[in-house]
Amino acid sequence: MRRMAAIFGVLVLTACSNELKGDIQVTYKGQSWTVTPDECVSGQRQGFFGVDARQSGKDDALVRVINDPRTSFTLRLNVPGTGESVLVEPGEGCQPFDLTVDRQNSSVNNVTNVQGHIRVTCDRPDLKIKADITFANCH
Repeated sequence: MRRMAAIFGVLVLTACSNELKGDIQVTYKGQSWTVTPDECVSGQRQGFFGVDARQSGKDDALVRVINDPRTSFTLRLNVPGTGESVLVEPGEGCQPFDLTVDRQNSSVNNVTNVQGHIRVTCDRPDLKIKADITFANCH
């Protein structure tokens, strides 16, 4: 009986683990950095529809996708070592600008899991981004 409970516990924990692949490389105002997210949370926790992905709990390695019903998806990147962030919106010289966040059929502590991807390439004089990230089970 204990063995069955232990196996069930492992399956539950495995089923709820964040799934992230990929990274984002950014150059902004002469500073370059790469974020390889290994954790994500649903924006529902912060009161928006989207996702926060970050590298090992580092707030300055935050990648945020927000679905603003008035405009569309936006991408916000924290600039490491500063209190600054960069907001990237569609139509700002970034092609492709492909962001998706979808609700999953599961939740943890009343927070609905989300999944999706971030595929953005920007080659502007002030900002260069190469992002290819997929995520799932973010709660």
